[in-house]
Amino acid sequence: LDQRSAERRLHPLVDPAHYGDAASGSSGLVVSGDRLEALNTLRRRYARTVAFAYLDAPRIEIDDKTAAFRGDPTYAYSTWLSVLRAHLEGVHPLMSRAGVLAMLAGDIEEPYVRLLLGDVFGRDSYIGTIVWQRSYGPRNMRGMKEFTATHDCIVLFAVDKGAVPA
Repeated sequence: LDQRSAERRLHPLVDPAHYGDAASGSSGLVVSGDRLEALNTLRRRYARTVAFAYLDAPRIEIDDKTAAFRGDPTYAYSTWLSVLRAHLEGVHPLMSRAGVLAMLAGDIEEPYVRLLLGDVFGRDSYIGTIVWQRSYGPRNMRGMKEFTATHDCIVLFAVDKGAVPA
């Protein structure tokens, strides 16, 4: 007996949670765990079916260093861009023709996110950027030499803007 035939390859999702009402056709899936493995697994079942995807870009510049993107400081942006590109290339095959991707980014990362999304989805697929103020953001104080970031950006791209419902 070939031992490989007895083995079963698993494509795990860690903590998948279903949201919505399956009876009405409105449903969603929230997945946590290893992003690239989850995207690879999702592609087997949900290729070209996702109408909306939301990604939270890892932060490079953030006060809480334990929550910041980790990598060799010399190549932090290069590594970050490579990781983000891999995630976007993993999401793109899941998106339907009318699909929209929203990516949350800090004000420092936003220009890079927008350029990378334009490269993966096409520059003409840009829908817009939503800027929202954090209620917990610190305020500028006397003597500060820089403005304090008090907002985040949600950058929106479509797979095919012409197919997105108005």
